[in-house]
Amino acid sequence: MNKPLHSPFREIVAYVPGVVRSSLYKGYFARFYAEYTSLIDSDIQWYRKAIGRKQKLRVLDLFSGTGRIAEGLAEDGHECTAVEVSPDMTAGKNTSGARVRRILGDVFDFPGSAEYDSVVTGQMSVAMFLNDSERFHLFHHIWSHLKQGGRLVFDMPLPPEADSEDVIGLPLLSGERGYVLSGVFRDVENAVQTTYFLAEVDAADAPTSRILASHQLALLNEATIRVELESAGFYVEQFEISNPAPLQPGLSAPVAQISAVKRSVDSFPAS
Repeated sequence: MNKPLHSPFREIVAYVPGVVRSSLYKGYFARFYAEYTSLIDSDIQWYRKAIGRKQKLRVLDLFSGTGRIAEGLAEDGHECTAVEVSPDMTAGKNTSGARVRRILGDVFDFPGSAEYDSVVTGQMSVAMFLNDSERFHLFHHIWSHLKQGGRLVFDMPLPPEADSEDVIGLPLLSGERGYVLSGVFRDVENAVQTTYFLAEVDAADAPTSRILASHQLALLNEATIRVELESAGFYVEQFEISNPAPLQPGLSAPVAQISAVKRSVDSFPAS
């Protein structure tokens, strides 16, 4: 987290003792994330509908996290491979189960093979690539995994009409004492959303733990997404806008749900 923090997280880090920085996808927050997302299934239902059930497909789930999307698709009979770099996100998951083949490693270390019918990248993973050259590299890598005519299915946050700053409290799960303070800051001019999670966990036999995680997402409009996909060898076949009900008020934002088809190209630009 190199950029200045937003308030009140800036003041908390400056004046409250013992705040430890962490990744949202490691350690405490990996478990917190997994438990909260287990309460949501609207995105999984959309992925299942987008992939379909008419025939058994080979599906690659990149940035798979806990594997919740791959598991949903496997229930429909698809042959799923899930790739995730964080061991904490996959803790307790069977890496050799019949339903989902799980691979622990970097998405970009998983070589393209042009053998998959569909690639999914859920949980707004594409938006974590903040500039166009990074997203081109990602889209081209995905293109290399797909059969001709194969489909990329993913979601992206859309920019709001105006800047917004929402800070709310979330309860801890699993009987823990304390709270999580969540802040979502949307910057329309710079097309970026910054999200914070600060956990304060009390234990009867240990000092209070304070853990801060954050991440940023790109906020792209429909025209930009279409142009970037076209440059990377795709055409958009479906672009839907969803307004999912948030787990807590203040976190709602429009989300684009996108299906793009691999097309044949003679060559790609460098980036």
